[in-house]
Amino acid sequence: MVRLKDIAERAGVSIMTVSKVLRDAPDISAATKVRVRALAQEMGYVPHAMAAGLRTRATRLLGVVLPAVVNPVYARLLMALEVRAFDHGFDLFLAQTLDKPEREELVIRRLLARRIEGLFVIPVPRLGESAPIYSELARLSIQIGRASCRERV
Repeated sequence: MVRLKDIAERAGVSIMTVSKVLRDAPDISAATKVRVRALAQEMGYVPHAMAAGLRTRATRLLGVVLPAVVNPVYARLLMALEVRAFDHGFDLFLAQTLDKPEREELVIRRLLARRIEGLFVIPVPRLGESAPIYSELARLSIQIGRASCRERV
């Protein structure tokens, strides 16, 4: 993997300058921006999304929790969600519950550990049983979406 340090060494500038160029900071000259961007492209630099997320506190990740992806309805729903997420600059993390309440809570917790910014859930059917994980999501202010199959893909 090409690092900012590698680009900085080849360009003869500081790592901070490379970082500012890649963020399009206004205090870097146009000539330096052109040279550093060309080097970054030539060297195959790919931004590190997790590192950027530490700076911006935004992961651009959404969680999707489905019973099972083999169901054709859920497959189409997942496809529609992915298209919309992609259009808005988000990526999806997918998890399956297999209709097990204990697995549902575990996969939601794993998604939370990935610092998702929103969550689409088709809940596990329950008969009068409470689901504390949903109270916890509300307390954490996680955006929870209801999926709809109306959109055609």
